[in-house]
Amino acid sequence: MENRILPEFQNFLVSRSLVPEKNVSFYAYWVSKFLAFSNRNQDLGPDLRVEKFLNHLRTQKNISDWQIRQADDALRLYIHPKLHLNEVKKLHNKDLAGGNGEVYLPDALERKYPNAAKEWGWQYVFPALKLSVDPRSGKIKRHHISEKTIQNAVKEAVKKAGIVKHASVHTLRHSFATHLLMNRVNIREIQNPLGHKHVETTMIYTHVIRDAVNIPKSPLDALYANSPLDNVKVAPYLRNEEN
Repeated sequence: MENRILPEFQNFLVSRSLVPEKNVSFYAYWVSKFLAFSNRNQDLGPDLRVEKFLNHLRTQKNISDWQIRQADDALRLYIHPKLHLNEVKKLHNKDLAGGNGEVYLPDALERKYPNAAKEWGWQYVFPALKLSVDPRSGKIKRHHISEKTIQNAVKEAVKKAGIVKHASVHTLRHSFATHLLMNRVNIREIQNPLGHKHVETTMIYTHVIRDAVNIPKSPLDALYANSPLDNVKVAPYLRNEEN
């Protein structure tokens, strides 16, 4: 297998230890095949292109199921982190060509580095769909995606999932803090990512831990705890050969 296929993608996989090194070139191979396939399907979105590509592989008699699973894993790693940023960069270049392409820089950075606001490294990973006027400077800039957009997306997802209880973005935040506490993370370490000014605000979440201690354990949980299935490890399909 040629080791120089998509070297940047291979470096990405290796640097983050996402797959065993022996499989890295295989992952790059599947992605390269997908990119060639995508050139003939530019009218489709990325996810639909992936689905169509995998269906195409399933029709090939010389490709086994484990290879299709490996291709699926490779595309999941390629499409969402590496490809999203490519699309954002294209948008940024378009903004620059139109005489815009600036973002707001905090504190005195804009004075210290006057050109940094237009540099790629300072752009938002999740930018807003439209340009807007920055009220602080009066310049036209591209801000990050609005909180309302995320809130609406979660609301729609809750509706589609058929969840009848109240759930929102704040529910995810609450769950994040609670699970950190349950894993015995120091409360002051939780305070910082939550953005709480006072630790007393973070301590509100500790009542969940106190309540959880007294929850009666289901007999069914006890049965599962003694189940031989507990010893079965489910691993992703990262092999380069079928066993």
